[in-house]
Amino acid sequence: MLRKFTLAAAALALGAATLSLGGSAQAATTPSVNVTSACQGGAGVITVGARRSPTGGTIGTTVIRDVKRSNWSGLTMVGNSEPSDPSTEPAMLHPVDGVVRDTTKSTLAWPKPVMGMYFSGDYSVFCVGRVDQNPYRVIGMGPSSQITVRRDSGVVRVEGEANRLGKYRLTVRLWTPAGFQEKSTVVNVGVDTNIGEFRHRFTGFKRTNKFTKAVLIAKNIRSGKTTTVTVRRTF
Repeated sequence: MLRKFTLAAAALALGAATLSLGGSAQAATTPSVNVTSACQGGAGVITVGARRSPTGGTIGTTVIRDVKRSNWSGLTMVGNSEPSDPSTEPAMLHPVDGVVRDTTKSTLAWPKPVMGMYFSGDYSVFCVGRVDQNPYRVIGMGPSSQITVRRDSGVVRVEGEANRLGKYRLTVRLWTPAGFQEKSTVVNVGVDTNIGEFRHRFTGFKRTNKFTKAVLIAKNIRSGKTTTVTVRRTF
């Protein structure tokens, strides 16, 4: 079951083991990647990105747009070791024209996962995003849902929090060299899945190895509430 993305769960995710790519030539051709999702608790959209530095390291960047509160705190984490001590008192990030930006430049060899995790000064708004990629799959995570695109098999897995029982429509949209593709299904939470979660495994997508954009749209059919996670890759 997908854990609720509270501060404790996000902190555990920071220490999760990750796979790395082998070979400098392969790493050099790995595309930049970012994930975008709405924040929880109020206005704000978070985008967390990972790209290769000119020296071969990994640069992680977080941008939070449409923020209405000041004095944000948090961190942008590259891999499992930078910042070296996540328990250190974080800096206060002040929005300029409604935008918060933060960047961590790491010497850890590209590509490494990147996570951005931030709270507003009054702790009412929580923004988190995480991207991770290896030769077999790309993962994009928002505050309450996640999409995993398999690069080798045309499989897309989705999962997330389901705050209500009942039916959810899960839609995946994918942009690849084969063109735009879309697949959708209805999952009955509490019947098809465990209470509190949705998940599904989509198959049959073409040319996922070169996809440039993947979108998960999860909609509670009864309430109409919708969450979206978007992953973009730049070659």
